Amino acid sequence: MQTNLADYDSRRDDVFITALEKGSKLAELENIAVQAALSSHVITKLVLGVDFQSTMYPAISDTYVSLLELMGIKKFKNRNVSKARMVSESVPYVYWSLPGRITDSAVCGVHRSDCGDLPVTVCSSGTNDYLKARAMHCWRLRCKTCMNAAALRKSVQMEQKVIAPVDIHKRKTGTEIQFKHWSISPPQEWLKKIIQRADHFQLFYDDLLGLLQLYGFAGGCVVFHPWRLLDDNSLWEFSPHFHAVGYGFFENMKMRNDLAYLDSLFCVWGDDGLGESWVFKQIHPGEKMRSVRYTFAYILTHAGLGKFSYDNNWDIDAEDLIIPAEYSGIKKSVKCEGLRAHNMLRTDEQLWHESYSDFDFLSWSKERCVADLPVHRYFGSSNQTRILGVYADRRVRVCPECGAALVRKNSLHSCVSVPADYVHTSKIRVQRSDFDSVSDFWRANRDVYESDGFSVLDFSLTLPQCSSPESSGLTVHRPSESIEERASKHNQVLVYLWAKDDIGLDPVIMTKDELAELRRTGDIYSPIYDPDDRDLSAGRVTIRKPPMLLNFPYF
Repeated sequence: MQTNLADYDSRRDDVFITALEKGSKLAELENIAVQAALSSHVITKLVLGVDFQSTMYPAISDTYVSLLELMGIKKFKNRNVSKARMVSESVPYVYWSLPGRITDSAVCGVHRSDCGDLPVTVCSSGTNDYLKARAMHCWRLRCKTCMNAAALRKSVQMEQKVIAPVDIHKRKTGTEIQFKHWSISPPQEWLKKIIQRADHFQLFYDDLLGLLQLYGFAGGCVVFHPWRLLDDNSLWEFSPHFHAVGYGFFENMKMRNDLAYLDSLFCVWGDDGLGESWVFKQIHPGEKMRSVRYTFAYILTHAGLGKFSYDNNWDIDAEDLIIPAEYSGIKKSVKCEGLRAHNMLRTDEQLWHESYSDFDFLSWSKERCVADLPVHRYFGSSNQTRILGVYADRRVRVCPECGAALVRKNSLHSCVSVPADYVHTSKIRVQRSDFDSVSDFWRANRDVYESDGFSVLDFSLTLPQCSSPESSGLTVHRPSESIEERASKHNQVLVYLWAKDDIGLDPVIMTKDELAELRRTGDIYSPIYDPDDRDLSAGRVTIRKPPMLLNFPYF
């Protein structure tokens, strides 16, 4: 059968239309994936799109008198000490800004491959229940692209720390403590002068944390906000205040009256003792806080980010550039890497980083002339916990809609996929008063627990003195391996034995009992470890000759 010209044109048009429809559908799905990756809270859009007033004030505080000292109260100990407390001669003027006010780097955001494909994470069930492009983040609040993700990530860490004492109290007594959210506005004209200087601001911050504990807050976290959004969302008005998220019975009226009486005696902010300058407001009173995590995330999206200049000690900072001569081929400029390795190698030879042409000395100098103020401060029992250990486990992400495993693809039309796994970490916290006894018991019995397949997380779940995200209900304990599998792996070691032809070493996995039997029979020698003979850059440990074996636990 002979095809005429009209039939040929019709089939060709059908092919073009089908290809156009596929391309349009692919572009629509990719657009959805990109929007899901870069989605943000409504307040984030207001932070980026609305102008804010300058925090530069015509007046600045000359001296600061501690409120706690005026009240005759000994200052509360605070572990969060910043460089603002160590300024020497120059006045540390502060520049305040909202998050997301610097342009993102070339790394941040969603990027396509060289061939134009969009890497995505999708549901393995084959449906579009979960579709999200893979984005890169620098995890800085100052970054325009990453500020929303950085606030969410930081809020998880803040939630785990402030909820640990509450979880321990609940496990010990069986009573549950509710979190509360308060907005605290000190006298505006007085506070506007104080926040112009980093040292005075930090001193007042210490006083505020002490006052919150004195008047009923048992613990929590405080975040500073230099601005308030006007009701018509037209401007961020310069109106400094604080947000406190914590637990306890806060006697705000008593604190207000006592501060008014203090002002009537010493005329600190000139309110004539009326008590109208301090304003306390509880957010959603009488309601249970639905999520501590998202409350912190919301507060961080428009928190005050302060930078200040200070007198730098260049002799101390210059030590960061010293690294061992043996590592001249590795670009390291961090003191903990350089000097630690230098001391372990016991050598006096040093190499200055200026021999590397790719090191930016101008940026390095600028970074040491300016420091950041802490975005948030913990206080009370939230600052009285210590970390017993960190449990790490590799898990596979699951679809929030259907529960199927998520997979990563280099493009939507790719047939090759890998599991979307991640490393889940849980910090086990213990109150400082119980830490020594719990830590001593764990160190003494750790080998017994681990040989039976129990991790530090399993150990913490049996003790009411310990708190973890699993015990507080923040995450579900879903270990990737059973207790029997962990016990079997703990009993295995990876040993390097001489090959049968005596050329090189072969890796062999065996049990500890088998290794002990080989040593007993004299088939292999015991390794002799020398702390001076280490390859730190590769993370391996070598041994002195004769290198008969190298063994370590197999995980």
